[in-house]
Amino acid sequence: MGYFFLGVSSELKNLAPVLLPLRDEHGFELYYNIQATPWCQITPDLQVISPFRERADTSLLVGLRAKIDF
Repeated sequence: MGYFFLGVSSELKNLAPVLLPLRDEHGFELYYNIQATPWCQITPDLQVISPFRERADTSLLVGLRAKIDF
C-alpha cells in the first residue's frame, strides 16, 4: 500500500485561479506481487488519484504487470 501527497504552493494557486484553478494532489495505491512460478511474477495494481486541477475528476487506474526472469 502507498499514499502520496503533492502540495501546490499558495503562490501558484493564486497565480491564475480563474483560468487554471489548482488544489493539492493526493492518491492511494494498492498492489500485490504474486510469484506465479520461480521465474515469473505477476503484479496487479490499483491506484486512486485526486489530481491537482480542480476541473479534473478523480481517476481510478487498474494495471497488471508481469516480470519474467531468464
